[in-house]
Amino acid sequence: MAGRKTCICRCSNPAFQAGEVLERIHAASVNPIDLKNRASLPIGPKLPGVLGRDFSGVVKLVSEGVDSFCVSDEVYGCAGRIRGLGGTFGEFIVCDPALITLASGSGRIAARGYPHMAAQVPAGRR
Repeated sequence: MAGRKTCICRCSNPAFQAGEVLERIHAASVNPIDLKNRASLPIGPKLPGVLGRDFSGVVKLVSEGVDSFCVSDEVYGCAGRIRGLGGTFGEFIVCDPALITLASGSGRIAARGYPHMAAQVPAGRR
């Protein structure tokens, strides 16, 4: 990663389409895949771009056809930075509702690392 710069800049809000949910991100975690994406992993974003995969936040908009979430629901998920999707190191993310879940009682800060941690647990122990 020598010679690569990380910077903070303003980006436009993500495009919002039918079948998607817009969330305001309150917390995001940094995982090993984020570092690999920054180093130009083939499935990662085109750089420059917004990195990050795991997050917790609050639903701001729900599109037509989505009945599993409501505005102001606290959620968490692993929704970002596969090629073509937004990253979670921004203020907002638009994603498929199948990639998020309600943060029932866990709190928005604690929930940010759950998706990555759950993926590390062998299937028989979840």
